[in-house]
Amino acid sequence: MAESLYEIRFRENVEKRILCHMQLSSAQVEQLRQAIEELYYFEFVVDDLPIRGFVGYMEESGFLPHSHKIGLWTHLDFHLEFHGDRIIFANVSVRDVKPHSLDGLRPDEFLGLTHTYSVRWSETSVERRSDRRRGDDGGFFPRTLEIHWLSIINSMVLVFLLVGFVAVILMRVLRNDLARYNLDEETTSAGSGDDFDQGDNGWKIIH
Repeated sequence: MAESLYEIRFRENVEKRILCHMQLSSAQVEQLRQAIEELYYFEFVVDDLPIRGFVGYMEESGFLPHSHKIGLWTHLDFHLEFHGDRIIFANVSVRDVKPHSLDGLRPDEFLGLTHTYSVRWSETSVERRSDRRRGDDGGFFPRTLEIHWLSIINSMVLVFLLVGFVAVILMRVLRNDLARYNLDEETTSAGSGDDFDQGDNGWKIIH
């Protein structure tokens, strides 16, 4: 565990304070993009209360054309609740923050970033500290896992539907072919048999 650069003082609100300035090369931006795609997250500990959040933002939409957007959170909004001289709840939010885009950077270009943060304190009537402790992943990790499982389930359902449609089409074609081939040869004239063999029917169309 390392000490962060964020200065949070008890019951002292901060509107918007600059944390640091950074200059990233295209290679560093690419590493950062990969970390965001792999759902990297950060964790702070305030008075033994864990605060977790994702490093960046990723959005994928559309099929043709496909849209893939990646952004970095450069501003964090800390919200802390206290009762008396004790911190009861701690949280970090990026709800009203626009992510800094990491797309469209040229190989010889540098990206300048300014990280900022704000702190909001509010008094609460709750005297008991939140039951969450360090190492308890409730409320953060289950949501990310749920997103992955929903994506996997949607993909599997789509595959099963496509396979089912193809199987139904093949079964109908093969059933019609078997019905035609099982016709009584005695009631089929030679001319019609030749026309049948030369026609593009059934499985011949598939091939």
